[in-house]
Amino acid sequence: MGKRSTRALALPLVLLLSAAFAMLSCELPVSGSALSDGDREETKALGAAGANLTTIFCTASLPPECFFFEFDIVGAKKTARALLPLSGESYIKDGKLKYKVETYRLESFGYDPSTGAMFGQTAVRGGVSYSFQGSYDPVQGFFGYLTRVQGARSATGMLGGVSVALGKEVSYYVGEATYLFQTPTPQTLLFGAAVDSRTGAVYGTWCESGQGWPYSIHGSVGGAADEAAIHITAQAFPGFLPLPMSAEGECLYKNPSKMDVSGSFNITYDGQLLRSVLTAAKEI
Repeated sequence: MGKRSTRALALPLVLLLSAAFAMLSCELPVSGSALSDGDREETKALGAAGANLTTIFCTASLPPECFFFEFDIVGAKKTARALLPLSGESYIKDGKLKYKVETYRLESFGYDPSTGAMFGQTAVRGGVSYSFQGSYDPVQGFFGYLTRVQGARSATGMLGGVSVALGKEVSYYVGEATYLFQTPTPQTLLFGAAVDSRTGAVYGTWCESGQGWPYSIHGSVGGAADEAAIHITAQAFPGFLPLPMSAEGECLYKNPSKMDVSGSFNITYDGQLLRSVLTAAKEI
């Protein structure tokens, strides 16, 4: 969990719900690689129009919890994965981002290209299952609702993500912010970003929630990458904040494998410059 910010944003829940599908006004680039004939047919069925899509990588929140969630949209044996902290609420351990992966078989999955509606339901694993529903566009990404059922308890929140074709050209990083300022309550801010090594493009999503928050805030990640660093920008999706917000920063690769990155970024909101650091790791 990031260290605390100077203020907690108390937004009406109705404002957040009205913004649930605002992501579709924010274009996010999609990368591609070669597909098998069978996958090409399935990609066409997904309305991908030639884009090679395999997995949607999301930042998700079941307030006040934030975590990483992903699900396959191409392939005969689709699964969904939740990437969770090893212990406690923070992904950062010994200066590195670490997580455990819980894999779930997708029992059902559907997509209507005429409307963009997409849904899925996982099998139960260890007494836990997930379901998601939302709106998907091959270029703009996915935004919708996520529900976790654990025994007699259930929780529902929001998630947003981008499509990534698995291959040597594209990597996906997950990261957590550590605020260098104080907040009234503990807050968590997570980033997920794809990096295209051919073009240098960076694209993804972020989400934030906090202790006592009945809501979450979501936004997009952009930027560019080179051999030394990932340069990021971020903004909130329309409707999630009452005032404009932006962020920019730089994360340096910590090893030749580019498995770990860390750096600093600044958030600008309501006339304030809020300094933070980011710790991330390459998932794929």
